[in-house]
Amino acid sequence: MERQCRPGTSAMLAIVLPKDKVSEFLKTRLSCEISCLNSPSSTVVSGPTQEIELLQIELKKRKIQCSFLPTEFGFHSQAIDPILDDFEVASKRAHFMKPKIPVASTLIGDVITSEGVFNATYLRRQIREPVTFMKAARACESEGFISNSDVVLEIGPHPVCIGLITQSLLDAQPTCLPSLHRSKDNWKTISGAIAAAHVAKLPVLWHEFHVDYLNSVRLLDLPTYAFDLKDYWVPYQAQLSLASQTRAKPTLSTTCLQKLESLKIDNGHVSAIFTSQVSEPHLYKAIRGHVVDDVAICPASVFSDMAYTAAKFVLEQAGIEADLANLELVDLNMTHALVVHSKDTEQIVHVSADFESTQKVISITFSSTGNSSSMAGHGTCRIVVNEGNVVQEAEWSRMQRLVESRVSSLESSKTAHHMTKSLIYKLFSTLVDYDRSYHALSEISIEENFEDATATMVFKQDPELGSFTHSPYIVDALVHLAGLLLNVDPAKSKTDLYIAGNIGRMSIMGDLPKNQQCTAYATIRERTSKGVCLCDVYVFADTKLVATCTDIKFQRLSRDIFGIMLGKEQSFDSYPAPRKTQLLHKDKEDATSSVDDSSENSWAPTLASDTSSQTSVEALDLSPVLLNTIATKTGVSILEMEDNSSFEDLGIDSQMSISIIADFRKRTGVELPAAFFSNFPTVVEAKGELDSVSENIPIPPSKPMIKREQRQNLVAKRQISSSPTQAQNNKKPKNTSETTQSTALFKIVAAELGLDITELTPSTEFAEIGVDSMLSIRILSIFKKQSGTELPAAFFNSNPTITSAREELDGPPSFQSNHTTTSKFQPKLHKSRVILIQGKSHSKATPLFLATDGSGAVTPYIHFPALPRGRKIYALESPFLENPDEYTLSIQEMADIFITAIRTIQPHGPYLIGGWSAGGIYAYEIAHLLAMVGETITGLVMIDTRVNVSVPMADVTMEFIERFGIFTGVGRGNLLSGLSLQQKQHLTSTVRALCNYDAVPFPAGRAPRKTHIIWASKGLNDSANPEERDDRITGKAAMRPGSGGKNMSEMELRDFEREFKSWFFGKRSDFDTNGWEELLLKGDIKVHKVDADHFSMVVPPCVKELGSVLLESIEDFAKIEAEEE
Repeated sequence: MERQCRPGTSAMLAIVLPKDKVSEFLKTRLSCEISCLNSPSSTVVSGPTQEIELLQIELKKRKIQCSFLPTEFGFHSQAIDPILDDFEVASKRAHFMKPKIPVASTLIGDVITSEGVFNATYLRRQIREPVTFMKAARACESEGFISNSDVVLEIGPHPVCIGLITQSLLDAQPTCLPSLHRSKDNWKTISGAIAAAHVAKLPVLWHEFHVDYLNSVRLLDLPTYAFDLKDYWVPYQAQLSLASQTRAKPTLSTTCLQKLESLKIDNGHVSAIFTSQVSEPHLYKAIRGHVVDDVAICPASVFSDMAYTAAKFVLEQAGIEADLANLELVDLNMTHALVVHSKDTEQIVHVSADFESTQKVISITFSSTGNSSSMAGHGTCRIVVNEGNVVQEAEWSRMQRLVESRVSSLESSKTAHHMTKSLIYKLFSTLVDYDRSYHALSEISIEENFEDATATMVFKQDPELGSFTHSPYIVDALVHLAGLLLNVDPAKSKTDLYIAGNIGRMSIMGDLPKNQQCTAYATIRERTSKGVCLCDVYVFADTKLVATCTDIKFQRLSRDIFGIMLGKEQSFDSYPAPRKTQLLHKDKEDATSSVDDSSENSWAPTLASDTSSQTSVEALDLSPVLLNTIATKTGVSILEMEDNSSFEDLGIDSQMSISIIADFRKRTGVELPAAFFSNFPTVVEAKGELDSVSENIPIPPSKPMIKREQRQNLVAKRQISSSPTQAQNNKKPKNTSETTQSTALFKIVAAELGLDITELTPSTEFAEIGVDSMLSIRILSIFKKQSGTELPAAFFNSNPTITSAREELDGPPSFQSNHTTTSKFQPKLHKSRVILIQGKSHSKATPLFLATDGSGAVTPYIHFPALPRGRKIYALESPFLENPDEYTLSIQEMADIFITAIRTIQPHGPYLIGGWSAGGIYAYEIAHLLAMVGETITGLVMIDTRVNVSVPMADVTMEFIERFGIFTGVGRGNLLSGLSLQQKQHLTSTVRALCNYDAVPFPAGRAPRKTHIIWASKGLNDSANPEERDDRITGKAAMRPGSGGKNMSEMELRDFEREFKSWFFGKRSDFDTNGWEELLLKGDIKVHKVDADHFSMVVPPCVKELGSVLLESIEDFAKIEAEEE
């Protein structure tokens, strides 16, 4: 293989998709082929490296998880065809015999026990044809070699196969053990595996296990008579906790909780993950029997059964015997509905349960995966282990007489609505269509004003419906009596419905009485202005309490909004026309400008608030969210993330950390610095920091819901409060050009609120005029249908005013200046993502903005140190990072885009700007353009950036860049493990833009107050490793243009190439301003050098010295800021 195959020309890509889905992607990539079928949702593709890189880019665009395998060759593909003949000839010299033990063939997908199968031809096919691991694993199961009582031990440096086996087996749940783990001590994993085998009653040759260390083995002295005087036994629960780690994995199978995926027990802490196939007939029937507004939604009663079953199992594993009657469900919070479609046969519900014995609480989370393979969260709850039913019985003793009296009154009332079972479910079916198995209510009496109701219930336990802990068919009746009360109320609008998203507490006093008539009483305890109703339900037989369900929270929703939330197709072809409103003005000139005033001068940029999304993090434990995000990105189970686990060992590199931080911000609204994983490198350190962050998040006061009839008056008052002077200043002529996106949105807002669009002023806040979360969903849905643009659900939270919303959609105002610049700002075309690298959210210090380098990413800045006073460091990502082929702009146009991004954080100066490598060029141009429009630049930081001179004759291609050694130079600096094809394309586009860029000097009096230039003192040829050098480059580095003896006008392309390569590889000696003084008009410039080369200076360990220099620069800038205050 070393002689006939070229390393690196082919590669392997693991994809989290089934075979048929992967095959769809390969129809247009004939050079790629499936090489491994590892599990139902894990497929590996091999092919030429460039093709595999392009495939990875396409998959990531579609949010499909995939990762390169660390191999030099694309095995099981045409890449190894050159060796097949020689390999087969060499294999024929081996003597093949009948297997002494069964062999699971990953070529044939069967268990081999006979002679004649294994030969040279077999081996040839084995290395060329696809690996059918899943088929081989299932063959072991069907042949009886793997069952629930078996132990599967993986021999290898890190567990890979046992995870695939667990996913591939159909029914068996063997105990799977690793022998070694790359992030754990070998003795720990080996000893744990041996101990587990011993507990599973497998014969262990202990003498052989200890044979190399017999001199170190000793017998332990056990106490004797001391037992008579003192209790030396470790409590049974702790003993069980230790033993449970090593015993064979127990099994579990009920209708709602079908399979145990993983179990971990450690010192009183038990964690388990379960899965259930929605397509299982009994579970499918239970869900499809609950149809809300023509959509099958998993009822809360199914989730409650999952929770009770999981809690019961976890307690058993912890060695705690708890009566089912003592388990109380608390805070069931359903965040997203689980919608079941008949076409999704791969829908799987995931349930995780965590138990701390000291707290007697089991925390449950619900999520699911479907055909899209992405994980969707559905909700959480807790199961509390009580000491008997003291609390419930005490409450019932207080409520019993009142409830019984009210039930009697309702049943005998002549004004109450008395209905039969068939009638009530017929009425209910207009909203919720229940399967007959759910029909547990009968003889219902509802109070005239629909505030409370009573009904008789019969709990029928039908074993043919499935195996449950608490049957959802029965439990759902507890909730839907309250739901019935709200949804059949004649006073309710036909376009609305009430949905139960939360249950405060549910207590079921043991096994529900079978076929016994009980009485249920439901009452609406509280109604709020936001359409929320809190209900309580009590069920009793004779005088004995059977079950309670309190603090059931129903939310009123319009049917169209509910449909949007469930993904139903909605029609918003028409909506109410704006209602003309007579505003109270002293004079026509007193009115402030409206949203129809589209002159950009009337819109001032607004500072992006650090707490714009704080409402989403109220009472939120951030650590689980971060760990769940990490698990999604890395594929590492949360159970493997121990407190001492390092993020580096989990595979989190600088690029992935940025992606994780971005996803975390979307889920919580909390922005962590991109250097978070460098600052807090282990799980326990990260948890500690997140706890600190949670404590410092201010919770803004909630605003009351504003009724529709109040909105006009409120807007009118806001108009009157505007001063004439302000109105005069804001008034601008109408723009007759094409309607902007913001105007289209504001027209919809006005129509939905019954306002005229002229009533919306630049300072109008959406929350104050009544745009709540429900109304925002409808507005955004209409906007999407009309414009084709989908805005995020949190759009109005992130952009709370008319001004901020307009700037988000249309971009900030044009900069006004008497100076002529080389380009116009182009915020509408492309946007740069601003990433927080370091800093505290509460810091008021001027932030430092660093422009991306040539790769387009911000990873070079990940290792930069934290700055004093919590000063923030923001990095500006290229808008073309994901689509480098679209990068055709000039350096000036790119600077325009970066300025737009900077303005969202800091609308006006003074500014601190900087950049490394090509980022220094971007930084210079950003500073120059800002200075040209009158902004002050306090500080400019140029990190190893050579003055750029245009080379218009250059035909910039990837091959052109390759000749400079830049691609390999990045790898030499250990900045990245080689550039991806995407990054190479972006770097090529950057160099193409640089070849057409000549910097313009700052005008007199507008240069930065202070500039720090930081040089790397070494060239790449200073490396001790000969493989990292280019010995063709000799002599000094060209630290400034034309330092080779020729003027740029005299240089040919080859002269330029030679000079530029010397910049990277040559001997560096001139650490002066090197041409920057001419552009900065010999301003206040300070020069530094760092003992590193161009690439190694931004990564450990050399970045530490760079960080010290950067801190010195910031101190200089801080002194200037202090002088100006």
